[in-house]
Amino acid sequence: MVSELKNAVPQDSRLLPNLASLLKQEYFFGALPESALKMALKKANCFLFGRAKLGNVNWLGNMSVTALCLKDNDLYFSKNGKIKVLLLRPSQITDIGKTLEAEDFEPYPLKVFTNIVSGKFLEGDKI
Repeated sequence: MVSELKNAVPQDSRLLPNLASLLKQEYFFGALPESALKMALKKANCFLFGRAKLGNVNWLGNMSVTALCLKDNDLYFSKNGKIKVLLLRPSQITDIGKTLEAEDFEPYPLKVFTNIVSGKFLEGDKI
């Protein structure tokens, strides 16, 4: 997970570490990378929805997150916010997260992570 929280208030100081722990914990319960990531993101959406339901919404619009997994040569990720996911190949830089930029979170029930992008990672590729 790579994340950023802009304009953070003190009550959100543990938001990103807690979200990272939740994603990691839930991901490793799954068997296959894509389904494990999907379940982890579902739990993350529930966690964030619970915070919003309690009135803690300072992070909405201020949080940028990508959750990425790489297993063998298979790449899966989801993102939200202004964070970029770049694929570097010799003489080529591609923003592979661009397809997710036009999409926003669903306001009710709150879903921050809505889609997963998948692809093949080639030898020499860098993220």
